[in-house]
Amino acid sequence: MLVSFSLKNWKSYKEESELNMVADRSRQHTQTLASNPYYRGLKILPVAAVYGGNAAGKSNLFSALRYVQNFVTNGEISSFTTGVQPFLSKEGRKEPTSFSIKILVKQPKNVKNLNPSRGSKQTELIYQLDFKLNQVQVLSESLSWYNSKQEKQQLYSRDAKGTVTFSDKVKDFIGDDRILLEACAKGTGPRRLFLTNTVNQQLSIFQPVYDWFKNYLRTADNSTEYLGVGPLMNNQTYCDHFSDILKSLDTGIEEIKLESVDSSALGLPPQILEEIASSIGKNSMVQLVNHAQGEIAPLQIFIISKKTKDNQDNEENNIEDNNLLIQRVQTYRRGLPLGFNNESTGTRRLFELLPIFLSLWNNEPCVWILDEVEREFHTGLTRKILQEFLNSCTEDTRTQVLINTHDLMLMDQDIFRKDEILITERDRKGVSHLISLGEFAGIRNDLDLRNSYLEGRFGGLPEFDDTAFEEAVEDFSLQAKEQSSLKPEADKPDERGKKEGC
Repeated sequence: MLVSFSLKNWKSYKEESELNMVADRSRQHTQTLASNPYYRGLKILPVAAVYGGNAAGKSNLFSALRYVQNFVTNGEISSFTTGVQPFLSKEGRKEPTSFSIKILVKQPKNVKNLNPSRGSKQTELIYQLDFKLNQVQVLSESLSWYNSKQEKQQLYSRDAKGTVTFSDKVKDFIGDDRILLEACAKGTGPRRLFLTNTVNQQLSIFQPVYDWFKNYLRTADNSTEYLGVGPLMNNQTYCDHFSDILKSLDTGIEEIKLESVDSSALGLPPQILEEIASSIGKNSMVQLVNHAQGEIAPLQIFIISKKTKDNQDNEENNIEDNNLLIQRVQTYRRGLPLGFNNESTGTRRLFELLPIFLSLWNNEPCVWILDEVEREFHTGLTRKILQEFLNSCTEDTRTQVLINTHDLMLMDQDIFRKDEILITERDRKGVSHLISLGEFAGIRNDLDLRNSYLEGRFGGLPEFDDTAFEEAVEDFSLQAKEQSSLKPEADKPDERGKKEGC
């Protein structure tokens, strides 16, 4: 789980800002908070909803998390740059960018416990990864863990010269691996984390931390095609459940199926089909999504797999389609096929997002980052989806979802705790600031948060210059009229020619 994340000098965040997922002492919705007996008193929030005006910094916050995930799991962005995006100013370009992320990590049974102070092995430990970098190199890096008193215990640190220093307890713990780790430290490039390099060199001491970034932190934004649809649709039981869920959410869909089509439905050249055929294994599949120009929701979803004796149609199709079974998602209303492409954009987007929502409802251990979760959805549908997730959360749940949203109908204490709602605001210098409603004093549990927000109590509202806006619109209208008057009149028919033509 994500415990906290802070950033500094990243895009619109010039000063240090923190997304804190540790619950305060509020008694709201305490049954949804996650806990661990080793860390007594620590309660972790299952959700964070980030509000703010357009360009206030909501997406920039999530892009920082995506950057950290990519930098940890993939290492250097290129041979020439770290790819970091500092605050857009002369000072911002000169100053380093820093990240600090604290996470609750499951400890694999086959990995020796990094906590040398206790004889019993802990199933989960809190780690903190800090690193600072500029466009050229990593300037500092450190990894720490927290004991039962939540005291920080450093495992290693790395300086700008690339020198890695291990703590005394770690030196005793790593034993014979110390020589390999020191060699790995010397071989870590300037645009790569030491943590990443240890895993690449098959040294498993920090593997649980790396695996959290690779397997448990999951992001989805407006450009993501959610490839979980294919495997679920290919299973008839899941397909039936999909139909039931879509029907219950008032989409009008009675049933969804996979229908077989030939290769012409894909509209792909033969050489591309051959490449797809060669890339698909015996028990694997490929999902293709067809979009209309300018649309994000898919028009059609195709699932392609190898034909087998059980599903092949005939020899002619085998030759024509490179021995591929091509199936298209089809929706039915009143017993008749409507066509997925004829469904509303909201229904099509819901269909794509359902695998993500299923992972939330099933409490799959992960942290989902969702941009504009309410886009194309009625507010009642978004509320239903989130409420279903929160109703399933207990102290043992290890599922979280981070959303940014403009849907004020969700700013409701019947859904969220105060410390689960955050506001982003950009000041006159273009600097974004992040604050939790839990930090505001005097917010009663029965307070209408929407009205208070719209009244400006929490900030985060767009500031309009009404005079400048009206003048700009007026100037634009005048310019448009002038341009229109300068256009040559359409050629009028010659009166004489008109008579001659009669």
